[in-house]
Amino acid sequence: MKKESANILINKLEKTNLPIDDVEFVLSKGEKILKKLALLDKELFNVAINIILMYKDDRDIITAIELLTNAREDIVRYVYQVLTNKDLIEAKIALNAAKIINESKEEHNAHYAYKVLTNKDAIEARIALEGARIVNKSKNWENANYAYLVLTNKDLIESGMALDAARIINESKEEYNARYAYEVLINKNLIKLGVALYAAKIVNESKSWYNAFNARIVLANKDAVEAGIELDAARIINESKEEYNASFAYEVLTNKNLIEAKIALEGARIINESKEEYNAYYAYLVLINKDLIEAGMALDGARIVNEAKGRGIAKYVYRAFTNENAIRMRMAHKYAGIICRAKSRKIAYFIYEFLLGETTVSLDSEERLSIATDITTLSNVKQINEKGYTFLLGAPKAQRIACIAKSPKEGDAYGNANIPAKNLTKALKRPNKPNQ
Repeated sequence: MKKESANILINKLEKTNLPIDDVEFVLSKGEKILKKLALLDKELFNVAINIILMYKDDRDIITAIELLTNAREDIVRYVYQVLTNKDLIEAKIALNAAKIINESKEEHNAHYAYKVLTNKDAIEARIALEGARIVNKSKNWENANYAYLVLTNKDLIESGMALDAARIINESKEEYNARYAYEVLINKNLIKLGVALYAAKIVNESKSWYNAFNARIVLANKDAVEAGIELDAARIINESKEEYNASFAYEVLTNKNLIEAKIALEGARIINESKEEYNAYYAYLVLINKDLIEAGMALDGARIVNEAKGRGIAKYVYRAFTNENAIRMRMAHKYAGIICRAKSRKIAYFIYEFLLGETTVSLDSEERLSIATDITTLSNVKQINEKGYTFLLGAPKAQRIACIAKSPKEGDAYGNANIPAKNLTKALKRPNKPNQ
């Protein structure tokens, strides 16, 4: 080593305040190492000294210093941290870890690759290096973040799914896919059943955030999982074209009575066919009606509600289907079908009262059905009066028909039917960007 280089090196070592034993140890290293040290700036020099003190083999020291000096400015700190990590050194993978960091194209790759590489569980399971390589392929912060989280999840590591889980996350096209796929992947029940990976792939196929959100929560639903329908349920939600379809499909798919009756999947498919929110709402109410489920009429009832063209008409179709007398007489299906053909809300109300209420003249069921069918061809209440049908209900009800509003009041979009608010007010919000 040239005298000038030796003097520079000694001066640098004096400024480090290292114990004399450490200085002597550094100076005892080969000439190639000492030459590299003399050329380093102050910051890298101090880092290189730490590396020399931690490694025994001169070849490893030279490789480590080269990796450090070749690192980009934005990732050099990660290279140093893996090179000096005791767990990685003991596992004899520190140098390979640094090489992987140096291959990172973006800072988010290096950041999360470093976090995977220094995770003790990942190191012990011998997936740290491969996991970091997967993170290096992540195209954005979100994918890299969720890939790191699954790679360091103990349940996934123990099940042997961690690496595949991270690959699935990397396939996520949108942040919501990655976020909800991650939540599915760490679900302990799905991991135990061995379906977590399949479930996450389904979430990755979701084309909107509300599909992904509802697919995720149905996949985590205990009743759906126990019935073995969670995967098919999630696929059905992915077919939902509107948010209301997805929301009500989820409600149907997680309803215990429908699951026990083995009609939850078909019920959700019917909800997906609802063209308006009011169709979906009343179809849902018909589907969860216990009496209709027991009578085997719930699915047909929901299909008929879907045919209703108008919120008010849908309301009375629903009321006809859930009327105790109609169900008991096994006429609910016929009554609802006739009401569904009404041309206005007023006419739907008239037919409902006519079929299920008292009349001024005694009529058998066939006569009622015949008159009700005839009324569906009429365009307004005036024509009902002209035909002489109004008197059949009596004066009080006839007066009420005349006063029915042309459209529901604002805030009364779903009539008087009640549904637990907690089931309809889920926080369907876009997920926040993860902390970087």
